[in-house]
This record gives sequence, C-alpha cells and structure tokens, in this order.
Amino acid sequence: KLPSTAMAAGRKLQAEIDKVLKKVEEGIEEFNNVWDNVHSATHANQREKFEAELKTQIKKLQRDREQIKTWQSDKSIKDKNALAEARKKIELEMERFKEFERDAKTKTYSKEGLSKSDKVDPYEEDKMKHRTWIQEYIDKLHVQIDEIDADLEAQEVAAAAKKGKANKDDSGKGQLQVVQESHRWHATKLEQLLRKLDNDEVNLDELHELKELVEYYVDEGSRVEGEFQPFDTIYEAFNLEDVEDYLAKDRERREVEEPEKEETPTDRGGSKEESGVSGVSG
Repeated sequence: KLPSTAMAAGRKLQAEIDKVLKKVEEGIEEFNNVWDNVHSATHANQREKFEAELKTQIKKLQRDREQIKTWQSDKSIKDKNALAEARKKIELEMERFKEFERDAKTKTYSKEGLSKSDKVDPYEEDKMKHRTWIQEYIDKLHVQIDEIDADLEAQEVAAAAKKGKANKDDSGKGQLQVVQESHRWHATKLEQLLRKLDNDEVNLDELHELKELVEYYVDEGSRVEGEFQPFDTIYEAFNLEDVEDYLAKDRERREVEEPEKEETPTDRGGSKEESGVSGVSG
C-alpha cells in the first residue's frame, strides 16, 4: 500500500505544480495586457485604473513565486527546471514593475511641479510621503501583534480543553511568538527611522527600496515555520541603534519630560521584557 500511496501523493503534488505553472503563464499574459493598456491610456483616470490593476497582477504573481520557492526547497520534487523558469519569469516582471513605479513617481513630481504656481520643495514632499508609509506600517504591525495575542489566547483555551494534545500545539504557538517578537522589533526599528527622518538624518533614496521590503514583510510574508523570513538585516544602511539601547534612552527621555512621575523599581526592569524583541538581533 505504501508505494501506491506515495505515487498518489506524488501525482497530486505534480497536478498542483502544473496548475500553478499554468496560472503563472496566464498571470504573465494578463500582466502584459494590462501593461499595454496603461501605456495606451489617453485619460489620467483611465491610466490610474490600469495602474491599480497592474499592481494587483504583480501581487498575484508574487504570491505564486512564494509557492514556487517552497516547492524548490522540497527534496521530494526531483525535476525543478520548470519551477526555476517560472520563478525567473515572475522576477523579470517584478523588476519591470519596480522600474515602472519609479518612473511614474518621477513623472508625477514633474507634473505637479509644473502645475503649481507656488514652488513645493520636492525633498519635503518626498519626505512626507515616506513619513506616511512608515507610520502606516508601524500601525499595521501593531494590529498584527494584537491579532497574534488573540490567536495565542485562543490556543491556550483550546489546549486547556484538550489537555492530551497540548504538546502538539506547542510548535505552532512557539512559531506565533517568534513572528510576534519579530513584528515588535520591526515596529521599533520603523519608529527609530521615523525619528531620524524627522531630523533629516536619512537618505530618502534608500527609503524607496526599504519600503518594498517592509511592504513584503508585513503584507505578503508567510508566518509558517520554515517559510517565515524575519528580514532582520533590512535596516543596516540606516545605522540605527540597537533596539534595547533605543528603548532605554526613550524611557530616560520620557522620565525627563515627566519629572512629576517618580521612578519605581519596575521602571528599571530589563528592556528585553518591555520590547519583546530579545530574540532578534539589532
């Protein structure tokens, strides 16, 4: 029975792979159709509609790419040439879309500059846009942190109800805690970055690339053990402080601003517990 079961599982997996590969081909074809529509659009509102569609198509292809990456690391799949080819095709379209977005932003700034009688400082405008997305992703991370708290509580309740299966659920719980810890670390890093941005201590060009990485980490990244990527090196170019040092200084600053509040022994408790980021490197 075992060989026939293994063969059936292999056939099922191959059918799933073929389905996704076909989906990739169709997705790339659709991406190219929308690409043509964007560049042939004659009205601004028409162009905006097609640009939004283009972004939707590239996000679908990115999700397929993640599935392909998972299969590429699966040792039971012997022939991975078709997977590698499909991934390469998706990555070419991702690069094309990235350049398109960059060009679109440049044109927008140029048109806005020409249409306004009063001169708007392009640097300040760019800075404000970066400030907006950084704050948006800090908020998103805090929402996801709260959602994980709720998931962990639900798991505790379920484990109490089925005591015999508690150990089975521990790995899932541990993985959620790893993700939550990583989210807290990213939220703190983005807060640090926001402060540096306000002090004009950040190269705005470097923020464009960071934005895409943060978007992917928060919006697209898998939480599954073995697939989860912490993206813990993406802030290196910005020379940010170690998270624990930053939080300690932040507490000191708040104590100076609020002298009427007496410091208690708990205020001095280790920053690891407060930050929840002890497992992630600075």
